[in-house]
Amino acid sequence: NFHFTTGGKFSHTALQCTIEEIGIERLMFAVDWPFHTNRDGASFIETAPIGDDAKAMIFGGNARALLRI
Repeated sequence: NFHFTTGGKFSHTALQCTIEEIGIERLMFAVDWPFHTNRDGASFIETAPIGDDAKAMIFGGNARALLRI
């Protein structure tokens, strides 16, 4: 029943650990504005060492599935 966001620390190591522990389907894009901008967060995910399908899930697919939209 838990979902996680990418806001906070932009660490690819932490991202990979989170994916391994909870699964890509429970991870959603977010930033801790005003401390980070959407561009900072987007760049972090865009440069992450994960596949394009995983990036699409983080950027919106998982939120659409959770909210059933």
